[in-house]
Amino acid sequence: MTMNASPMIVRVLRMLAGTQEIELGCEEVTALLDEYCEAQAGGEDLSRFAPVMNAHLRLCADCREEYEALLTLVTMDADPISS
Repeated sequence: MTMNASPMIVRVLRMLAGTQEIELGCEEVTALLDEYCEAQAGGEDLSRFAPVMNAHLRLCADCREEYEALLTLVTMDADPISS
């Protein structure tokens, strides 16, 4: 007998499997996002943020989207186009 799990159940199970002892919520990630992106764009050591920041960004699509947009802006600012 083959059981097909709904995509929602699979997603919830993956999220549960990825939980950690210490986690950040969306508000905490948002508060750290500027500093995290600046450090990443500057090639700094990100160990002070990892693994909890990376775990949240991997699991939360909204925060990941905000992170990707901010990182793009920070990277553009760090590498201006010269005329």
